[in-house]
Amino acid sequence: TAKGVADFAMSFVDVAAEGERADTALAGMISVVQGRPFASAIDEAGQLGDTLDAIAQKTGAVGDVGSAFETLATYAGASSTGIATATARVEDLAQISRVMGRDVGQVAQEWALMQEGMIRAKSPLFQLLQGTGALGNDAKKAAASLTAMTEEKRMTYLNSALSQVSGRLKEIPQNYNNMRASLESVMQVAKEKIGEPFMRALAPALEGAIEEMTTLTPELVALAEDLSKNAGKWIRDG
Repeated sequence: TAKGVADFAMSFVDVAAEGERADTALAGMISVVQGRPFASAIDEAGQLGDTLDAIAQKTGAVGDVGSAFETLATYAGASSTGIATATARVEDLAQISRVMGRDVGQVAQEWALMQEGMIRAKSPLFQLLQGTGALGNDAKKAAASLTAMTEEKRMTYLNSALSQVSGRLKEIPQNYNNMRASLESVMQVAKEKIGEPFMRALAPALEGAIEEMTTLTPELVALAEDLSKNAGKWIRDG
């Protein structure tokens, strides 16, 4: 039916709209922090989105890699260095998510807290990093020592440990769930690309509808007030 076709098309538009939302949010950060025109920033945001899609497809990470990146970028900042750092770290964390079966967004939240010096010796991510020996052999002492460090020194130790863990995990082949997650990511990107032209075509119609509703609102309010005067009578008369 026509409604079925419309609903099917809108499912692609919804995916494209979410991609546009993420690109716009990142472009806004880049534009303000780096003092660049929005047009330039949105191009970079789109390219970065493609990079994150590729990471998701390559790793088969659990959860939304784009959301995990947003978490890291919030802490790293939207400078060129901050974005490059967040991109590199999210790929490392995606490897951990893939092998450990943990949501990459949760792993990113845990990493972000560790960056701030909020380190729990019993946290799964810290135990994984501590297993490299880069942070020492005693988990409690290592956690206390990292907490007391300056942020710059702490990040040197944490990044070294994370790189070691990610390097080792890359050697582990994808399992069935990883491959399925990779396929789902590929399908999501395809939906987004298909939905984009539909979204662009619908935008003028939505703008027109907004203008029309804005114009009609006073008339609709007046009509409602008119009808409300007789509402009591209608209820009494049944």
